[in-house]
Amino acid sequence: MKNKKLVTTLGAVALLGAIGVGSTLAYLTDTTGTVTNTFTVGNVTFDDDNEVGSGLRESDVIRDKDGNYVDNDGDNTWTVITNDYTSLVAGETVYKDPTVVMGSDSEVAWVFAQITNTNDAAFANIAWSEDWVKVDSLSTDAAVVYAKKTTIAASESSTIFTSVTLSKDITGETVIPQIEVKAFAIQAAGFDSYTDALDQVKFN
Repeated sequence: MKNKKLVTTLGAVALLGAIGVGSTLAYLTDTTGTVTNTFTVGNVTFDDDNEVGSGLRESDVIRDKDGNYVDNDGDNTWTVITNDYTSLVAGETVYKDPTVVMGSDSEVAWVFAQITNTNDAAFANIAWSEDWVKVDSLSTDAAVVYAKKTTIAASESSTIFTSVTLSKDITGETVIPQIEVKAFAIQAAGFDSYTDALDQVKFN
């Protein structure tokens, strides 16, 4: 009988203990930090924040001791947006290197260039860079359009052509037209190649 009372008493104590533990039980927990997403739209820009104020510029040229127009700036330096070529003669080749330079914060871009008057009879040859290819669908009699075959990233540059050769048929009466170059850039994202971006190219 005593054993039965003891068992009953111990059972009651155990039950009260279980109830007591259950009512004070602390669950193990944790909280993560907050993930914050900031969305900033990028941009495609030429390097216009320089002394020349243009992301399309060329080397300053001078006549050397042999009478040839040559680069006066040194390699990979372009400091002017215009050059004056005077006292030219038939068949002469002059140094001219219009170069696009992307801005330091620009997104990767496909770049195109529109060049006027290169089809004029006064010019026998333009030394186009191998990195650029003519885009027939955008070219006209008055202006040709060239595309950079590969993308250009921030702060990178690419020279479109390096020299112009005059026709051997020019005379003192020949009116030699100006060669004007304009560049256009569009984000590379969304276009697998320059040909995919042709519908977006606008020089106006």
